[in-house]
Amino acid sequence: MAGHRKDMLDIQRIIQLKARGESNRSIARLLGINRKTVNEYILNLKNAGKDFSELSRLDEESLVSILPEAKVFNKPMAYMELESMLPEFRKA
Repeated sequence: MAGHRKDMLDIQRIIQLKARGESNRSIARLLGINRKTVNEYILNLKNAGKDFSELSRLDEESLVSILPEAKVFNKPMAYMELESMLPEFRKA
């Protein structure tokens, strides 16, 4: 979940596929999502204390409240330092 949340439709598809008994690897392959991202969503959804058939009936607002806030990353100092060394690339 590297810094941003997946589209809610993808999250709902993850839930539906998991409710059908699909493995995390299979879900990742079917949806074209990184396996580690699927694993992280599954873990967060399991922590909600509901099974996946219950989660599949929740509306979008309820699902958003279950998931952790999206991580916000600032540019690392090394990136900012490199950027200052290469001003011609910023103009492009």
